[in-house]
Amino acid sequence: MPRSLGKLGGLLLIAMLASAYAHTALQAPFGIPWGAPPGQAVAILSRQFKFVGPTPPEGNADEFLHEQRYAGTILGNASDHIAPMFYIGQFFGLAISFSPTPERPASMIWYDLLERLSAQYGPPQSRTKPRRLISRAAVLKLAPDDAQKAALLSMYAAADRPRDVGEFNLLDLQVKTSDWVPEARWEFKNGAAVKIVMRATGPDPAGLRQNLKPAVVYSKYDLFK
Repeated sequence: MPRSLGKLGGLLLIAMLASAYAHTALQAPFGIPWGAPPGQAVAILSRQFKFVGPTPPEGNADEFLHEQRYAGTILGNASDHIAPMFYIGQFFGLAISFSPTPERPASMIWYDLLERLSAQYGPPQSRTKPRRLISRAAVLKLAPDDAQKAALLSMYAAADRPRDVGEFNLLDLQVKTSDWVPEARWEFKNGAAVKIVMRATGPDPAGLRQNLKPAVVYSKYDLFK
């Protein structure tokens, strides 16, 4: 088969998969039914993942349900923050965040999650993309003050590591400077959705967002319409 026809066939297959997934009802993750009461959802999570806290306060179980966390391996990545979400006594979502390491920058994990979820659900219906990798000269232009320049150049120096890690460190830098807000989203016919985002704390004195953590969020808000 000519290469051009093979490529066209591959593109058509991707388009067909995307169309099919757009019309599929998404089941809640890990066998938890959408709308399940807290006791049922917690029992299912406890059988599959390690409970890491906090301990429920006496007489305030509803508040506890919004704070409890589990740990385990999801989508091929270790997570120490698997948190169920409840509203008026019904399970409507699950938030899972992942901690980066020097060997696996936040953006590397984000792209790995994107690849794995795309394999399950087809291409996302919407996705933000980073700018092209910035040069050292562009890094210098991002910050007018000396302190920020030093922080940015320190991040850029990470590019001296193995090529893939260095490139992902530069992508992390785009997130830190708010040049790129990573998000990919899949929506399903039953009103459920899956998205990958990048969580971060507020900017430091140099204006850089801190504590980047990729996160996957499953949700079904139309339970409360």
